[in-house]
Amino acid sequence: MRLLTVALATLLLAACGFHLRGQGTPVEGYRTVNVVDRGQLSANTTWYAGGREELKRAVTDAFRHAGFDVAADAPLTVELLGESLARRVASIDANASAAEYQLDYTLRFRVVAADGATLVAEQALEADRSYRYHDDAVMGSSEEEALLGLEMRRDLAAQIVRQYRRASARAATPAVPATPTDAPAP
Repeated sequence: MRLLTVALATLLLAACGFHLRGQGTPVEGYRTVNVVDRGQLSANTTWYAGGREELKRAVTDAFRHAGFDVAADAPLTVELLGESLARRVASIDANASAAEYQLDYTLRFRVVAADGATLVAEQALEADRSYRYHDDAVMGSSEEEALLGLEMRRDLAAQIVRQYRRASARAATPAVPATPTDAPAP
């Protein structure tokens, strides 16, 4: 009976068309992209992992890992407009000192074509992480903060790739002309 239930569930799942989301292949004509950093450092930033070059490298690596070519003469450009990373106290301990911090990371970007047309309008992506702070392990806490910052940067770089992929698929799909619904039938 148990085997029959598992077989039936598997058959129903396969019949509905379910499959795991994969990387997919880049849309032809949108396979090559350029990544340009046009941003400024935010005044409220408390830390940057690797500076501005590390941001561009993270986004470039995310595109390459997803199967895109990155070149300066690409027809589309991902413009990195700015990033900020702020740290704030998330909780305090019994001695009224910080027990946990939260990192808030924001990355602004847009995608433009060589002719100036906008494929993806300016957007701000956000991520946050929290970590425990220990007075007796200050080095470990600062290293954890640095690793969390890099992780958030990579996560948002992957989000940029997904949004680019979605927008390029929409742009490559020809628009279906609308048919009037109030037109008389022939």
